[in-house]
Amino acid sequence: MKRSIIFSSILFLFYFFALFNSIFGAFTQGSKATSIVPISNLELQTHLLLFNSILPNILAPLFVIIFPLVFVPLFLYLKDKIWYKYENTYIDIPIDGIDMKKFAKRAVYLFLLTMGLSATILNTNLITAEQFLSLEQENYWVLQQGIEEVLYITDIFYTISNIVFAFALGLLAIGWTLEDCGLMHYYLPEKEEKELYEIEPIYRKYQSIIKGYAGISAIIYYISAIAYYVINRPNDLSNLFGMIGLSIPIVFTMVPSYFLYLKFIQGYFKKRLTKGKEELRIIGEEEIKL
Repeated sequence: MKRSIIFSSILFLFYFFALFNSIFGAFTQGSKATSIVPISNLELQTHLLLFNSILPNILAPLFVIIFPLVFVPLFLYLKDKIWYKYENTYIDIPIDGIDMKKFAKRAVYLFLLTMGLSATILNTNLITAEQFLSLEQENYWVLQQGIEEVLYITDIFYTISNIVFAFALGLLAIGWTLEDCGLMHYYLPEKEEKELYEIEPIYRKYQSIIKGYAGISAIIYYISAIAYYVINRPNDLSNLFGMIGLSIPIVFTMVPSYFLYLKFIQGYFKKRLTKGKEELRIIGEEEIKL
């Protein structure tokens, strides 16, 4: 218990650092320029505070609860239609405080998914530098630095990542809910059927898609970004490292939302999603007959 409290305290320190970093960046960068950002029609400082600090901290706790509430039942419905031969069950997984290894693993996938989705959005060419940059920023990045690709402009990528972060958190929370509620399904073939029985956690069906996309898209982005700077701007690699460095603290914005999620798992999700299902008995190795 004491270890969990210490770890939780450390996480909140990282969270406040990330929050301070976004607010400090908004005030310092916004104080250097006062022009309007077209996408929000706000002064630069207000724009940065809204998109980099306020919205992520409002949307994250909302999406980490709303997404599982809405999409877990939908996913289970579709799952039952596709794998209709499978029976649903669950195992009781106790949740006592925060699991350090599980949190770290989930934070990594959140970072990858956030980066991957951000790169995908910017690759669609629906966003232009003129939309997300004030006149002073555009003059600096496009005219002075000569970076015309929005995918590699630090200010744009950082802002988009902050916006996408909450959606990525919500998407991953769907899989976390399926996992932490211990939802399983199994298939026992008839005796005359020459098939092996199958049993697996339901969350793997969902997370295999999400994690696969997160890993591949993020890797593709980093390879393309490195190639762009090495080939076109070998003397300007600091922008690349700055873009990655700025994006890492975004993940720690998840900390309060994650604790809220754990409370909902214990008090609501587990009871709702396991209702009417038979609990699966966990057997030991000595009970398995070869």
